[in-house]
Amino acid sequence: MTRTIPQADWQTLDALRRGFLSPGPGGLRDYWSSNHALEQYDATFAQRIRWKWDAVLDELRANPAWTLPGGMALLDWGCGTGVAARAFLSAFPAMRDGDVMVSDRSGRACDFALGRIRDEHAPARLSRWSGGELPAGTVVLVSHVLDELPGPALQALLALLHQAEAVVWVEPGTQALGRALAGLKATLLDRFTTVAPCPHDGPCGLLQPGRERDWCHFFAPPPPQAFQDRRWSEFGRRMGIDLRSLPTSFLAMRRAAPSPVDCPPPQARILGRPRPSKGLVSCLGCDPSGAIVETRVLRSHDRATHDRLRDGGFCLRVSASIVG
Repeated sequence: MTRTIPQADWQTLDALRRGFLSPGPGGLRDYWSSNHALEQYDATFAQRIRWKWDAVLDELRANPAWTLPGGMALLDWGCGTGVAARAFLSAFPAMRDGDVMVSDRSGRACDFALGRIRDEHAPARLSRWSGGELPAGTVVLVSHVLDELPGPALQALLALLHQAEAVVWVEPGTQALGRALAGLKATLLDRFTTVAPCPHDGPCGLLQPGRERDWCHFFAPPPPQAFQDRRWSEFGRRMGIDLRSLPTSFLAMRRAAPSPVDCPPPQARILGRPRPSKGLVSCLGCDPSGAIVETRVLRSHDRATHDRLRDGGFCLRVSASIVG
C-alpha cells in the first residue's frame, strides 16, 4: 500500500465501510472517532480515492485550458485525511508556494490532514480554513461528499464555490452521483467555464429525456501495487471491493475562459467503457455540441481509433467527425 500499516484493523475498517454505505445524507455524523480510524482509512480507502484523483489530475496537467496563474490558494473542502490536497500538490507543486487550507466538519480530521500534508509537501503556509470569504484566486477541491450533503449543506457549498477561481470535484462513478454531479454543473455555468471532462460548455446532454439510464463516468487505472501487494488483495477480499475497478465522475471548472490558442481541437469524450466485439467497438460519446451520441468504429475503416478504444483508458477522446 502507498502508506503501509503494521496490521489492518478489520473491525475499524468494517465500521467505516458500513458508515460510508449507510443510505441518505440525512444523518451526518463525525465518523472519525480516533486518529487510529483516520490512519486505517488513510492507508486503505483513501488510497483508492487518491488513485482517482491522480487520474483526473494527470488529465488536467495535459490540458492547456487548465493553466492557472501562480500564487493561488488551495482549499481541500471536506478534506478527510487530506488525500485530495496531497494529490493536487504532487501534480501541481507550484501550489505549495501559496496558502494551502483544509476544511472538514471534524476537527480531528483537519488536524490529521494538516499533518499529512505537512509531511509530504511542506507548503509555505498551511492552515485550517475558518470559513467566510475565500482568498482571491482559490482553487477548491471537493471529494466524495455528495451523498453526505443534505440540501442546505449542498447549497452552502455551491455558494462557496461561486467565490472560487477554479473547482475540481471528484465523486464515485455511480449512476446516481454521476448524474447528480452533471446536474450541479448547470448551477455553476454562470460563474465558470468547463475544462473537463465535458468537451463543451453547456448543460449536460445526459440529463435530456430518454437518457435516464446513462451517466457521466470513467474508470481510473489502479497502480501496479494493487495487484502485487498481498495486503491489497486481502483488503479487497475482506471489504468486498473489486480493486480492478475505479469508477469515477468528476468536474473541473475555472473562472476565466481559456484563450482560443489554449483550447484543444474539438473532440468527443467517450463515456464509461467502450464495448468491443469482433472488428467493431461501440461506445457512448459526448460531442462538442453537448449531444450524446452512440458511436461505432469499425476496425476495417479506422484501425488506429478502433484499437485505441478497444484497449480502453481514462481519457479517451475521438475526433468529432467520427461520432454519430
